[in-house]
Amino acid sequence: KISSYLAGLKMTSSSSDKPMAMSIRGPFTLAAELVGITDFARAIIRNPEFVAKVLKYASGLVGRYAMAVTEAGAGFLCVSEPTAVILSPERFRKMSGNPLKKIFDTLPNNVWRVLHICGDTNYLLDEMIDCGVDGLSLDQIMNFHDVAKAVPREIVLIGNLDPVYVLRAGDVTLVREKTFNLLDSMKDYPNFLFSFGCDCVSDTPLENLKAAIQAAQSTGYGYNNHE
Repeated sequence: KISSYLAGLKMTSSSSDKPMAMSIRGPFTLAAELVGITDFARAIIRNPEFVAKVLKYASGLVGRYAMAVTEAGAGFLCVSEPTAVILSPERFRKMSGNPLKKIFDTLPNNVWRVLHICGDTNYLLDEMIDCGVDGLSLDQIMNFHDVAKAVPREIVLIGNLDPVYVLRAGDVTLVREKTFNLLDSMKDYPNFLFSFGCDCVSDTPLENLKAAIQAAQSTGYGYNNHE
């Protein structure tokens, strides 16, 4: 039951001084999953009235759930909208951005609002920023040094170590090297927060995760300074 799950979140939040982070589905992604992504994508052109009804329903669900988990103690809320990468900027604004902004606007001021979209989102950056986010979590294929120039300093840029070819398939040496390279490339941007480009694969070696975290927590920048 949702009530039991929320009670568990509240217990978890109250038992730690660290802020609880939650990741939830975005309204467009949830709507596409309810209908089926292929059918939903076709309906965007063929049956926009149906799409609008499903999006309204999905937005309501996401909004109520977002409020519930923040009331349970979540202080960091990441909304994941991977399916929205198929949209043009105009359609994104209408079908994802506007619903997201309404959801974010209802949350308490002390909740950190983050948006994650997979893939190449260079063409969506302005629309993503306009959602009312405190942070943007972006895919590993994005060039963060270039992206940082287009993102306001008050918005935190989160990412983007490769979770597949580095964290999962690489060794500790490669993980450390790529982590320090990323840190070094972003040293002039105080709004950068190191993280992974997307979710980690379930069989990612634990030693690789530890290596990335320890490298990011170490002082200074540049791999050569940490050998």
